[in-house]
Amino acid sequence: ASSPPGAGSSAGSRSPVVATVSTSTLATHKRKSARRSVKRTRDLESSSEEEEEKATRPARGGRRRAVLPVVDLKPDPEEKYLSKQERNKRSAQRYRKKKKMEKKILETRVLELSEDLEEKDAAAKSLAAENSKLKQQNTQLNQQLSMLQSLLKKHNIQNPFGKP
Repeated sequence: ASSPPGAGSSAGSRSPVVATVSTSTLATHKRKSARRSVKRTRDLESSSEEEEEKATRPARGGRRRAVLPVVDLKPDPEEKYLSKQERNKRSAQRYRKKKKMEKKILETRVLELSEDLEEKDAAAKSLAAENSKLKQQNTQLNQQLSMLQSLLKKHNIQNPFGKP
């Protein structure tokens, strides 16, 4: 009993196989599968009788074969349902944990960006205050310059700095 290609050894690592099949092919496959299932059931019933006969007669070399119990390898539907429930439960737990971690990461990022914004706002306010102060100084200096230029004109003195 080998597993299909692409199927992992654990239940969680199976990758889905995607194939396109026509409806008639699918119906044919279902009929053949149903026939095989019926044949297996008959084989299992007859094989247990054959095994009992083989166990009583000697095999080659005069040895008797060991009779092994027939084990049904198909899982019980209830067990299958419960195992699916368990997988679903674990998957839901992983999903909730992942979402919680993503939420924490985003909250941390929001806090970092908020702090960065506050720092930049404070720097902008500081620069705005400095700019206002420099504008005021510039205005005062321009007033003093115009006053000095008018005095120079009034007394008919050449500008010592070479600018008119």
